[in-house]
Amino acid sequence: MADYKWKDALGNTIGSNEAILNVTSLLNMTPNAETFPITYFLTITSKDGCEKTNPGFVVNNILCKIPKGISPGSDGKNDTFDLTG
Repeated sequence: MADYKWKDALGNTIGSNEAILNVTSLLNMTPNAETFPITYFLTITSKDGCEKTNPGFVVNNILCKIPKGISPGSDGKNDTFDLTG
């Protein structure tokens, strides 16, 4: 089993000892509004002591606005279904 250590750009340890970091949950637990992009770093240490740190995971946004529907009518409201981001 490997050891997973997540850090923010300031070098603070965040998250838990898991391969996946739930950024949405992490940011919801902080009282401050975050400024994007945010970079997180992961260091993985194997049971044999081998260590590897990634060059950084960049999170540009956590919002995904999904339209509830479209009503093309050329009025500029809900004319398209855009899932970018």
